[in-house]
Amino acid sequence: MIEGSLRVGRLRRAGILLSCLAAALVLPDRACAQQTATGTLQGTITAAANGRPLAFADVVVRDQGRGAVANKDGFFLIENIPAGSQRILVNRMGYASDSTTVEILASSSTTHDFVLVARDHESSKPVRIGATQRVSRKGPFSSSHMSGISVRDRAAKTPAEALREEPGVFVQKTNHGGGSAVLRGFSSNQILLMVDGIRLNNSTFRLGNHQYLATVDPFSLHSIQVYRGPNSVAYGTDALGGVINVDTWAARQEPGRKGFKWATHGAVRYATIDGEKTTHLRALLLDDSWNGTIGLSGRRFGDLKRGANSTEPSIENATNGTEQSPSGFDAWDVDAKLRWIATPRDHLTFAYQRGEQIEVPRYDKYENEGFDRWVFDPQVRELAYARYLHGRWNGDPLFQLTLSRNLQEEGRETRPDPGDDLTVEHDRVTTWGANAEGYWIPNRAHRVVFGGDLYADDVESARERRAPGGAVTRDAQGRFPDGATYQSGGIFLLEQFRPSSGRFARAELDAGLRYSWFDATFTPSDPDLVPEGSENVSQTFDALTGSLGGVYRLGDPAGRFRVHGNVSQAFRAPNLSDITKLGESKGTTYEVPNYGLDAEKVVSYELGLSGRARPGKWMTDWQLAGFYSQIIDLLASADTALAGERFLIEGSDTLKIKTKKNVGKAFIRGAELSLQTKRKPWLVRANATITYGENTTLVEPVGGVPPAFGLVSVRYSAGSGRSIRLYSRWALEQNRLSSDDLDDPRIPPGGTPGWMTWNVACTFGLYRLPGNPRLNVNLENLLDTNYREHGSGVNGPGRNLVLSLRWTTGSTINNRIGF
Repeated sequence: MIEGSLRVGRLRRAGILLSCLAAALVLPDRACAQQTATGTLQGTITAAANGRPLAFADVVVRDQGRGAVANKDGFFLIENIPAGSQRILVNRMGYASDSTTVEILASSSTTHDFVLVARDHESSKPVRIGATQRVSRKGPFSSSHMSGISVRDRAAKTPAEALREEPGVFVQKTNHGGGSAVLRGFSSNQILLMVDGIRLNNSTFRLGNHQYLATVDPFSLHSIQVYRGPNSVAYGTDALGGVINVDTWAARQEPGRKGFKWATHGAVRYATIDGEKTTHLRALLLDDSWNGTIGLSGRRFGDLKRGANSTEPSIENATNGTEQSPSGFDAWDVDAKLRWIATPRDHLTFAYQRGEQIEVPRYDKYENEGFDRWVFDPQVRELAYARYLHGRWNGDPLFQLTLSRNLQEEGRETRPDPGDDLTVEHDRVTTWGANAEGYWIPNRAHRVVFGGDLYADDVESARERRAPGGAVTRDAQGRFPDGATYQSGGIFLLEQFRPSSGRFARAELDAGLRYSWFDATFTPSDPDLVPEGSENVSQTFDALTGSLGGVYRLGDPAGRFRVHGNVSQAFRAPNLSDITKLGESKGTTYEVPNYGLDAEKVVSYELGLSGRARPGKWMTDWQLAGFYSQIIDLLASADTALAGERFLIEGSDTLKIKTKKNVGKAFIRGAELSLQTKRKPWLVRANATITYGENTTLVEPVGGVPPAFGLVSVRYSAGSGRSIRLYSRWALEQNRLSSDDLDDPRIPPGGTPGWMTWNVACTFGLYRLPGNPRLNVNLENLLDTNYREHGSGVNGPGRNLVLSLRWTTGSTINNRIGF
């Protein structure tokens, strides 16, 4: 029972006061000037069969983005609804939805009760989504590619940190061990993460920035591909803002070489700002018919120190001066891959990866809320897969089949004060997957790409409370219903038109279509959450999405200038975190389930120009892209009630109760510019991104959208592996905050200040020494600026010296990607 573990606060007056204050903050000045009349809607929701109250039915004022969740007595209350006719929608898992128009009276309370009719839980009516999006890994959309050696030269602790220099990628860090990318205003589970082409996202990925990309060992990387913009046709759900795919090491024989070869790679790294100590070892073995690699990394990070120079008191909250304590943690990683080359065009690969972060403190909980303990422990990622490939293994395969098992394990230990109970949570998600893809070329102008995938999540979740005296009590339900399952599948087809002659020789055209389905099944464990707590419930979604895009080469026949455009659809089906999550969330909030969610949908438009020019001896490449995304049924965190109360007390903390809701419509628009120009020995790079988002239903900014940000970099290469690079990263102030942002203590009052850092990176190729060592010396944040990347829970590092030494012994293997 929730009452057995949580003391519900009797704070209705405070809730009403805060609700009025929030409404005053989000309403535009014009609306305030007009003093729009509002009223209140209340009522009860019961089952038609027996008249029993239906807890956790979701009640939404359809066009206003307001709503509430019924308490255990079936009672709901929605305040501050504009007077007049309003469309009210009621959803409840296992019951047919009810929609009706209610007349809201100004300055008074309107009562309207709802009676819902039960339906077969196993045949819930699907939620259908429209069509018109783009697909494939190649096509008329914006993307970037980063090699593994670039990751290591950037002295990045994680793949997420390495992405901070890529066009259009903003990175938020809740803790020192985290790193969550933001693409085109979308973040967290609105971006699809993949490892070796296999989904890393599972059904418990939260709608809040996370650390999952940081669980991939940076020393295991071969490359990272970033696809900006919707990609639901090729990849399915979650790809609203884009796709980030991490490819790991694979040994390969150099051209013209035969026989057995071997090599070892090693690396050590040290950083002054957090006392980082990292060691990595890798072995590579190969013969004419097989090859393999195995790697091992160990990492230790101390507490991170922020910059000392600042004029922004709002981000100087550390109690230990510049030391952000506690923030240090340990991590280790292991990976192995074996490829058997049965024939020159038939390959079979087996791979295993495991990484673990140990006792990672969530620093913002210590700084902003004074927690005695708040750590992620353990944080485990494990992936095993087998892959058959027919065709060129280092090119586009004619056919590829992958079977995978992905494990995500996450534990939390939290205690607000030393005398309080220690809350211990443990979630374990095992994902079984199968995906196949290939292509067919009917003639020289056409290429047909096809594929499909199946994924199945099995969820284990538990929460217990350990009293100071040693007594242990177990909650009826953990963060998610124990034993929940979530299945998804889809098939897609893409037509790529690439004529090489005739009137359309300068044009390229891509058109794609995908059908996807999803099924979430779980048993709510607490009867106070769901009166019918013993019965299995299921929610089903399906989606039909498509894309259409094209490229036209301008100017000379070589097509040095190109214009591209596309219209794309994407979607994100509600996952188990959206539907069933129960527990603390960001800031001082407590999240409760909502069983009546729709998928959020996006229609996106992109138009871009790119070109290559050679003014004098300089070679210049540039790209400019503008985008506009229309979001329907936006999923976001919103205020609600639990047992008729809007707040609850846990230990000495008062928590605001929230849930996930479809809060209405929104749009995000923006532009991305990237430039690279080179003339030996010089290389100049620059990029800038600006994004603007507005929730048109709530008339407030879309939450989590980053400010304008970018990079300027100048590199001089002296030959023999020696180079020096001066670069600057920057971001402007972000003061456009949603009501959910205003509840987030990681964002300072009034918004996140702008910042700029200056950095130097030097590389020395010590090739006359055994092992051909390569030394990197990185001086970060030369001016020791105190700054915070928007939405982060930990400030950026202060002045930092990073020393990294890498070496190779044995045969020349993987020479193209380097180490």
